[in-house]
Amino acid sequence: MTGTAGQRRIAGWTVGGALLTLLATQTVMAGSPAGAQTTTTTQAGFSQQPSPGYNPNSDPFPGADTTTTVPASGTTPTDSIVGPAAPGSASPVLGAVIHAWQTMDWTIYAHHDVVDASAGTYQFDCVGMTNYFLSVGAPAANQTLRSKLGIGNHYVPRPVSMARYFASLPAAGNGSWLPVRRVTDIQGGDIIAVPPKSGTHQSGHALVAAGKPLRLVNGDYAVLVYDSTGTPHGPADTRLTDPHNRPLPPTKARPYPRPSGLGSGTIEIKPGSGGIPRTMYWSINGPAYGAALQIARPTSQ
Repeated sequence: MTGTAGQRRIAGWTVGGALLTLLATQTVMAGSPAGAQTTTTTQAGFSQQPSPGYNPNSDPFPGADTTTTVPASGTTPTDSIVGPAAPGSASPVLGAVIHAWQTMDWTIYAHHDVVDASAGTYQFDCVGMTNYFLSVGAPAANQTLRSKLGIGNHYVPRPVSMARYFASLPAAGNGSWLPVRRVTDIQGGDIIAVPPKSGTHQSGHALVAAGKPLRLVNGDYAVLVYDSTGTPHGPADTRLTDPHNRPLPPTKARPYPRPSGLGSGTIEIKPGSGGIPRTMYWSINGPAYGAALQIARPTSQ
């Protein structure tokens, strides 16, 4: 089996009704500027080969941010905080996510992604999730992203490539995407790309903002998000109580079931100079993850 650098080539797939299932592939090859992974789509569903996302077996998170901030007025940061939620009408992408979340029959976090929206089944990782909902709610913006990064058919961009693209956007945007350069400007439907921290085994992460940020007394912000993960964002994460979230099998590192897949939880974002997004914490008062995050808003549908 062959593939271009930094990509996985599809080994094969079967189409049955509305469900498209993608079969096994081979090893990752290093190097593509876009760092793409395999994916394939149909009008009825979306599927992709293993693509990067948070590694649920990586515990604790490496590279925790130990910097401090000057206390400011705001909400006391506790792990039970749930960030403000925006309605689905705030963004076509957010609307697509909320509809799937409210109507899903089951969901699970997996790199071998299969979506059958008509049956309410969502199996994907973080990148599979963001790319799927962009293809539903903002296909023109999604196509611009893929085109600018040189992502071919049956591939999806890595979180680090998404972050680089968002960072390269002009302040006024490019007609398809608008950069969000201040944490206070985050809105529901914005895409958050978290590249991996250098020198770690992290893969990066991708999320959809579910509402505006809530200021905390430590100067950070609580942001409600939707994503697909095997590690919920704190004790108020919906995956912990929603029976539709299928558990990941126990591992040696974590010998207990872990609810996974599409869900909603609250992350903490530390701003840098001028209020720019800088560090993502997996939950309120939780461990830091990844390098400096980048955020952008799809503006073309």
